[in-house]
Amino acid sequence: MSRLLTAIALAIFLTLTGSLIFPTATWASPVGLGVTNGHLTDCPASQNCVVSLGADAKHAIDPIYHHVDRNKAREILQKVLTVVPRTSVIEQTDNYRKNGSKAPSF
Repeated sequence: MSRLLTAIALAIFLTLTGSLIFPTATWASPVGLGVTNGHLTDCPASQNCVVSLGADAKHAIDPIYHHVDRNKAREILQKVLTVVPRTSVIEQTDNYRKNGSKAPSF
């Protein structure tokens, strides 16, 4: 649990730091990402997509495990994402959540 909280805190710190360095933002909504026929779609060639199941080496990350029940984990995730600048929920179901973030640009 402490590894998860440390990773979340680091992600928030990096996001907040980036928003101070690069204050303007652009929105790029990737087409075709999400769930199709009950499975996550493959990442595009760009480097700003990661997945923990069935990804190539360039887009693979370890799964983020939680040690609380699903509802509590969802509640914690929601609280964390509400403090990340320029991040919003795009789609949410009982077992899937897609968030989008506006990336800082020049």
